[in-house]
Amino acid sequence: METPFTGASNLDFGQEWGFHKDCLDIWRITGYASGNGRMFFFGSRAISGKTLLGRRHCCSVSLDEFQSGKSFEETRYPKGAGLVVEPAGTLKCEDLLDLDCSPKGGKFKAKGKGFSYDLSLSGRKDASWINEKGILTLGNGGGSAICVSATNLNVQGEVLIGEKKSVVSGKAWLDKLSGPMSFSKAGSHWEWLTIRFFNNEEMTIFSFPGSDTKIGSWTKKDGSVSPLENFQLETSSFASPSEKAKFACGWELRVDNKEYSITTIADGTEKFGAYELWAEICNDSGDQAGICFAHVMPGTRNPKFKKQFPLKADFKFPWQKGKNEKEQN
Repeated sequence: METPFTGASNLDFGQEWGFHKDCLDIWRITGYASGNGRMFFFGSRAISGKTLLGRRHCCSVSLDEFQSGKSFEETRYPKGAGLVVEPAGTLKCEDLLDLDCSPKGGKFKAKGKGFSYDLSLSGRKDASWINEKGILTLGNGGGSAICVSATNLNVQGEVLIGEKKSVVSGKAWLDKLSGPMSFSKAGSHWEWLTIRFFNNEEMTIFSFPGSDTKIGSWTKKDGSVSPLENFQLETSSFASPSEKAKFACGWELRVDNKEYSITTIADGTEKFGAYELWAEICNDSGDQAGICFAHVMPGTRNPKFKKQFPLKADFKFPWQKGKNEKEQN
């Protein structure tokens, strides 16, 4: 079932969780957990968009072990009902992913080649809407989206790599974006930072270097949300995972006369042409204040991203150009 894109008139997590008519829908959960002397970064992403041949999906789950540097990921392209989305908070893809979660909590199970995890989630805050009003404007020429998050989910459960099991605890963050989004122009590509402070406050920042646009929200300890105003975000370092690719991977952030440095914990990875990384946030005294997950799109620093970064998918997403439907399926 598809619901119309209503803008920010509703602000209901359950209604905005599902498929939206003539829109691109993106679900993402990311988190970190530790146990038995090991630290893990985990996550899942699902993308669904309308094509001439109907709605098409992409779903992936991943796991990274910090100490060993091992990285696991599995991606599938289920057709039709292969991706099950039910209000509010249910997302299932074959035997790969089983997520049933709202801002109040739920479960998150994933199984890929050589790894799996079974996690319970519990929340302490209501849904967090970007800018309070829920609307995210995608830089220059990218359209708009509704952006809702569950920014503070406690994690308990088990992680399995091969035959080695770890009992873990940590934190997770859940996002849903829906809207008539377009990423065909570099000005619509973001540097998306989800900042998780250890004091149970969170910040969401979307920076669009191609249009000099920056949008942010601040979720406080009591769950109240306010727009980030008069904040400054400057790039401090870059990564080049390939000869032609360049991505921001470090930032200096100033908010309310407080200064923070955001630097990578481990090497990031390229996924679907974008760059994803985990970073630490340190205050101006050099103390670690939190952890950040960043998703950096190719058009932010690479003007020729269309030729350099084709999406390696079995079907065409709405922003892809160049191949017809028959070639993609």
